[in-house]
Amino acid sequence: MLLFAAAALSAAEPAGSAPAKAPAKSEFVFSLIPKSLQKNPHLSLNVITELTADGKKLATPTEKKPAYYIFQMGGNLQLGEAAPANEKDTAPAELERLMRKSLAEGHYLPADPPAHQPSLVLIYRWGSYSLGDDEPEPDDPSTAVTQLHTDKDAEALLPQVLGDLGKQKQLYERASLVGGIKFANELMKVIQEESQLATQENAAGRVAAVAGNTAPELSAAFSPFAHFRDRDLETLQLVEDSFSSCYFVIVSAFDYQSVATKEKVLLWRTKMTVNSLGVAFVDTAPALIANAGGYFGREMTQAVTTSQRVVQDGKVKIGTPTVVPDATGDSAPTEPAPAAPTKP
Repeated sequence: MLLFAAAALSAAEPAGSAPAKAPAKSEFVFSLIPKSLQKNPHLSLNVITELTADGKKLATPTEKKPAYYIFQMGGNLQLGEAAPANEKDTAPAELERLMRKSLAEGHYLPADPPAHQPSLVLIYRWGSYSLGDDEPEPDDPSTAVTQLHTDKDAEALLPQVLGDLGKQKQLYERASLVGGIKFANELMKVIQEESQLATQENAAGRVAAVAGNTAPELSAAFSPFAHFRDRDLETLQLVEDSFSSCYFVIVSAFDYQSVATKEKVLLWRTKMTVNSLGVAFVDTAPALIANAGGYFGREMTQAVTTSQRVVQDGKVKIGTPTVVPDATGDSAPTEPAPAAPTKP
């Protein structure tokens, strides 16, 4: 299980054009009331597909030339601390139905030999990455007016991350799920810069104390983390989600012929996430999986977020897809290595 989790978070990076462009007006909805107390809460869904070098060689499926697959269910995967208190799993059969419907939108169809031989093996897993005791209880009324947007404040949690290599590792893993490897590397670079700044502040404070002066507040004016987080609303969304718990669905595509060998060839991996605070997986799964319909196996340089409202009858109202800007440009290594946190 742990080996699969590590593999699921280390897909190769994509290149090329993202399927959609950011709209002129942001579709994000901010609320002072946590989702657990909202009748029909808005969900901000994230999807990112990462292709390997082998995956980039494949032709994009079309209506006339679809790609055929066989399914292999990987099961439920719990990462981080204990599972969210409000978690209710979805039946595997229902998940498979949702997956097949969403994949068909991208012209991925079930194989039916001998007419249509499979070229792909799709392995899908789902679950949660939880912060455990750091989360407020989902039905606690006392949090109603104190929690903002995603019910977590990344800036408030930042000091804990700076001083804890274990939390940095978990943050990197969640960011890889939420925004992809490139976004996670960006975020960890900022975390390291913030750690260095904190070290400089501590040193300046000690010098000032010896001299009987007041230590300068460097981070208030020069915070790499704040500058990165606040560059736009989309990055703010991804950062906040990375510092919070999430539900996820991961679909990994392998070359069919290679599966019978010792060296399975990964072609692409699609990651779908939604902030788990105040909602249950069973309620978010249909919107989460449907949101990825046009992105399976497609080259993406950046995560796409979509605002959707869950209504009582289980349907969703779909907002405008928003492309998250990529500050590093279109080029990327084929097999990027995770940014290992260094000791502050």
